[in-house]
Amino acid sequence: MILYTGKNSLLSHACRVVIGEKEVECEIAEVSRSRPQPRLSEINPYAETPTLADREIVVYDTRVTAEYIDERFPHPPLMPVDPMNRAKVRRFIYWLCREYLEPLEPAESDRVAVDAAMRRRIRDHLSAMAPLFKEQPYLVGMDYTLADCFLAPLLWRTELFKVKLPPPAAPLVKYAEAVFARPGFQASLTEKEREMR
Repeated sequence: MILYTGKNSLLSHACRVVIGEKEVECEIAEVSRSRPQPRLSEINPYAETPTLADREIVVYDTRVTAEYIDERFPHPPLMPVDPMNRAKVRRFIYWLCREYLEPLEPAESDRVAVDAAMRRRIRDHLSAMAPLFKEQPYLVGMDYTLADCFLAPLLWRTELFKVKLPPPAAPLVKYAEAVFARPGFQASLTEKEREMR
């Protein structure tokens, strides 16, 4: 199994968090946007990351890839068993991808541009989420899910993006520290990502 991941890519990082949580053997192939590997262009018509090649199947689109990994390696499960909470997880992932992970994907130079308006938006939305973590340990309740795997890469980069969370966001900061300490998250980090904090 090979996961092609982008440099500084939040979307790729989310998939690596899922792989880390599952503790599965997976080759990680880092790809530059400006010079994608020929193999990636052969297996993915869009030559984009993340792309997962597993036996005879190739999976792309971050959300599809994350759910495929979760279903392919069912322990520990990262999706709730009931339809309502599965929908909540998918809704959070959709929102995170649309609002932050996709807009913050690196440009051709593999650098991420974060303007003042985006920094304010991240700060305000994350601060608004903070009270949630007074009532529950994870984004969608009592269990760690794929939604947490998608939120963690954004939280990891708040310092890099120069996002200063206000004191009322303390429950979110505590949640982030707990998520960062998980072995699966630690296993997901590239050398460059470790240097971000």
